Amino acid sequence: PIKLCMQVFPLLWSTVSHHSLSHISIQRAARRRSFSGVPKFSDLRLCGLSIGSRKFRNMAQPQTVNLVQLLSACVGLAKLAAHEIREVAASGDLGADKKDAQGNKVGTVSKAEVEAGADAVTRADLMAQKIIEGSLHHHFPGLRIIGEEDIEEKDFLVKPVNKDLLSNVTPHNGFVADVPLADVTVYVDPLDATMEFVIGNKFCTIALIGIAVRNEAIGGVMCQPFEGGHEGRTLWAMVGFGAGDDCTDPNKNVLTTPRPPHRKESVLVTTRLHNSPEVEKALNLIKPGVDTVVRVGGAGYKVLALLEGTADVYLYPTPGTKKWDTCGPEAILKYFGGRATDCTGKELGYLPEVPRVNPSVLASRDASSHDRFVSLLLGKSNV
Repeated sequence: PIKLCMQVFPLLWSTVSHHSLSHISIQRAARRRSFSGVPKFSDLRLCGLSIGSRKFRNMAQPQTVNLVQLLSACVGLAKLAAHEIREVAASGDLGADKKDAQGNKVGTVSKAEVEAGADAVTRADLMAQKIIEGSLHHHFPGLRIIGEEDIEEKDFLVKPVNKDLLSNVTPHNGFVADVPLADVTVYVDPLDATMEFVIGNKFCTIALIGIAVRNEAIGGVMCQPFEGGHEGRTLWAMVGFGAGDDCTDPNKNVLTTPRPPHRKESVLVTTRLHNSPEVEKALNLIKPGVDTVVRVGGAGYKVLALLEGTADVYLYPTPGTKKWDTCGPEAILKYFGGRATDCTGKELGYLPEVPRVNPSVLASRDASSHDRFVSLLLGKSNV
């Protein structure tokens, strides 16, 4: 064994040193131990090498990734994830467990506990992530993926994908599809609004996939399993490329929703299950700029309200939402002229080494009104 290690280690080190950080796939275990920390070396897979099993896989990784092919795959996988979510819901056994502050399962959880604020994970969350993460790793070797749930590689589910699904879309002038693999991170929330799902408010449930290039959210997919037709409703967009929405209701379809909406009052959406004195304080600061406050669950669903025109601003003034909650929705919102930052106006940022928890979230349907809401929250404006 010692002789073998002496032979293999120089080759391994040479390979690692010549590969960029694009080939580091961050394990959810690292995130679970510390939401705000940088992953430990022992929790990394380098260059397709599974350190725990000492098994070499795909040492020669591609150096670029085609964003249109990646988005195409994500659209299809979000639909497959939505199918699994519907199947679990139809079974009547959600397999709901409580999660602690580090995301570890600590026993079963009741609807009453969830209503009181307990975090939860279900079989639907886990099945959806197994499909999305397992398939993306298989079809895009070396892709960096950061997801909400802890999935072991042995439990990945690989499904076929259609990389040409969006090949007939004409991109905007200047759009560049092929980018360095090292610059791309995919954020996955397999079932956003799990708490609402457990309670029974399934309309809030959305499978979210976000694509970030360096620090910027540039692409996203949102799939509602229980809305639209028998396959749900899927909305996607990529900055500089295009967008799609298979919703048949023209008043909800984001491609046909009136901009601005046909209403006079300004509507704010905020958290339903995570109220606190800090939330109420922020609402009092921003109220001069809004007429109505609506409380709903799910970060994705709140952004969807902005996209559909039923709300103008989304506020979550405390830490809580994660990068996988906001990456995809922010990219779609940006494509349609909106903006998302923290409550001080700072960009949320999606570099893989940044803390997973957003310090706060402020999103506006119209980017031109965003600074006014920031000023209200900072106490710098009365209008």
